[in-house]
Amino acid sequence: GDTGMVQGGAAGYEVDAVNFHLGSPPDIPVLATATGFPDSYVDDPGNRNNLCSSYALNNERLLLTYARTVAEAIATGLFKFVCHPDLMLFSWGTFDDVARRASEQIIAAAVRHGVALEINANGIRKGMRPYPEGERYAFPRKEFWELAKKMGATIIISSDAHSPDQ
Repeated sequence: GDTGMVQGGAAGYEVDAVNFHLGSPPDIPVLATATGFPDSYVDDPGNRNNLCSSYALNNERLLLTYARTVAEAIATGLFKFVCHPDLMLFSWGTFDDVARRASEQIIAAAVRHGVALEINANGIRKGMRPYPEGERYAFPRKEFWELAKKMGATIIISSDAHSPDQ
């Protein structure tokens, strides 16, 4: 999660990398990096490198592990907002009880600690995808954001531009 914006670019605490072209200051601390791995991942013993990409969370254990990890990160007080918290649902089909519980865990932590949640427009830029329940965006996930509104979360919107032409 980032802690602010500088000239339209990410600034503050970066959890994976900095981008000086988009405005990250040269003295920004990088809390962690995942060189050679997907941008976000969770522990998945037995899988390749014992990791699972957040784009491929496809069972209850992985989804709830991701949600718990994000909730724990929120509780540290290091973050002002969480980028695309609904990305965990990228590979998840119907918004079922497991998806609701994972979403509630993240949203409740954000509300409790005063951390905003980001609706990320990059998923819209990527277009609609076929799912068992019909075509929809992989993210933002409508059901997540309806729940966030109901639970009283602070919500921000970002384009998630990774280059000036986006």
